[in-house]
Amino acid sequence: MIAVTAALTLSALGGGSTAHADDRATPTLDRTYTCAVFFRGGAYLLDSHAHAGTRQGGAWARLPYAGVRSGVFSGAAGNLLVWITSGRPDKTTVVDQDYDTFDVATFGTVGVRRESCRRTSGAVVLSPSGLRGGSAAPLGNEFECFAPKQVVVRLRAVLAVPGALRAGPDFETAHVPVREAKLAVRTLTGKPLVYADVEQSGRARIFAAKGCSPQ
Repeated sequence: MIAVTAALTLSALGGGSTAHADDRATPTLDRTYTCAVFFRGGAYLLDSHAHAGTRQGGAWARLPYAGVRSGVFSGAAGNLLVWITSGRPDKTTVVDQDYDTFDVATFGTVGVRRESCRRTSGAVVLSPSGLRGGSAAPLGNEFECFAPKQVVVRLRAVLAVPGALRAGPDFETAHVPVREAKLAVRTLTGKPLVYADVEQSGRARIFAAKGCSPQ
């Protein structure tokens, strides 16, 4: 009886330890890139956009979203450098970038442009400190910033299930639900330009440097 009781006690302790270990093992994407900024209208310009999530019939019609783009607008994800979302999409869930919409099922919950962005080991703080902004409206908030030819971009996404960024023709994308995500953009010399975050509750926030113009 004593042996059986001891065995059951050890089993219960072991099971509890395993459960706590699984709780801590949340899959996370944390990447930093150097990205090229495109010349437009006589200047190197960087545009950032974010909107809160909206539900319809209990499901997400639009996920909370933030994206950074550069270059001539070409529709959907055409000129995005990076984007993040949060929440669990279905096959009809979309996000809005400027005046166009793209579906998350096709384009992914997180994405990075391959031809413009290269992995780097540079340090970027994920914080809105020194920037202006706040919560994004359901219809979206946008900033336009003058920028150098290259910027450093960091994204961090806490995934709901294990996943990875997979290389496609134009982007590296993840296609799994995201619990929360953050992105930050700074110059090569360390000046912060943009910060944004999104949460599966539907909230999105966006901040930009004082020299950036609300659009």
